[in-house]
Amino acid sequence: MTNKQRTWGQFATPVDVADLLLGFCLRRADDRLLDPSCGDGALLRRAAAWQEWLSAGGRSPGVHGVELDPEAAAVAESVPGASIARANFLTLDPARYPPFDAIVGNPPYTRAEWIERLDAAAGQLSLFDGDKAAQPTRPLLSAELGAALDGRAGLYAYFFLHCLGFLREGGRLGFVVPNGWLDVAYGEGLKRFLLAHFRVVAVIEPAAERWFAAAGVNTCVVVLERAGPDARAANRVRFVRLSRPLRELLGPAQDARRVAAVEQLVTRLLPAADRTTDEYTVRVRPQATLDAAERWGTLLRAPDVYLRPPARPVAPLGAWAAVRRGQTTGANDFFYLDRRRIDEWNIAPEQRRPLLKSLRHVHNLRPTALDVEQELLWVAPGEPAASAARYLAWGEATGVASRPTCAGRRPWYLLPAAPAGPLLLAKGVW
Repeated sequence: MTNKQRTWGQFATPVDVADLLLGFCLRRADDRLLDPSCGDGALLRRAAAWQEWLSAGGRSPGVHGVELDPEAAAVAESVPGASIARANFLTLDPARYPPFDAIVGNPPYTRAEWIERLDAAAGQLSLFDGDKAAQPTRPLLSAELGAALDGRAGLYAYFFLHCLGFLREGGRLGFVVPNGWLDVAYGEGLKRFLLAHFRVVAVIEPAAERWFAAAGVNTCVVVLERAGPDARAANRVRFVRLSRPLRELLGPAQDARRVAAVEQLVTRLLPAADRTTDEYTVRVRPQATLDAAERWGTLLRAPDVYLRPPARPVAPLGAWAAVRRGQTTGANDFFYLDRRRIDEWNIAPEQRRPLLKSLRHVHNLRPTALDVEQELLWVAPGEPAASAARYLAWGEATGVASRPTCAGRRPWYLLPAAPAGPLLLAKGVW
């Protein structure tokens, strides 16, 4: 990851992803298009080419971009017909701009809690007005906008909110963003906002590739249309999971034939009912039935059997089985032992237990001690820890014993008894 990516959350939009966004959002040659976080103009450059293809060489309205980073903005200004504002989009007043027909973008991936770590090279940024009274800062968000979402939401979530005022009724908004908001608690506020102001046209996720390998996050495309209550109530949302890479679905990207290929794919991804092919899976749901508190990612990734209503009531697992989680040590780096540490401290077998930390290397249905790569430091209640005494003393000397979870135990190294269970369920997949 480059310093620019780490500081500003900038990751150039791949051509195939840019074309997918444009295929949904840029519907006429004379559409006024905005990229509110245009970076060096990669997406705008592609949009300008689309406008030229759609107008058959005629005059196009040009493209508009906003960029906070002055170096990136200088590069974006070289895009033919581009108008670039060197500004922080989140503080611009939409009343000062004619509404746009299409807004597309790849907003910064910087998480809100990282803002205070940005150094002076980033321009003395703060998250809200008045964050740092002792020195002048440039706020990324107004206090009013910041209060609209959970503080753990990434900056990209605020771009959705602020774009509303820049988009005309019936205009389309398409973003490629991290997909975590679909399933986590801090995404509930964003989902509630989207349902209250837009027709959610489609949520699209790749299964056969990662669009931004350097970003370290999984992403999705979100396509929205600004619409009134009646249109939102009648809308049907498409949750799309692509089974093949976009390049295979779209073909060569060099000329106007790509526009036709993208438009054909967009049409196929908007069926009236659920559809599964070797290229994609689409699940169609009435927008009126979507709940902001639910995990929307389930509609993208869960198998069909999970989504079918049960033939009879299903009892929770805890109603017919004792459910326990694995050991919470409070200091995994101390209690999880590999062979090197066992040999270094001469920890005897009676002070260790096999530890299955992950199912990644388990290839059968019945895990055994041969499947584990680590062991757990285990001192039975009432038994001396003679063979581990030197290791425990080292833990006390280095502060392990004073960590909150450890300090709450008497003695600090005594882990709760954990009876063996006949059934092991993974905490998560992916």
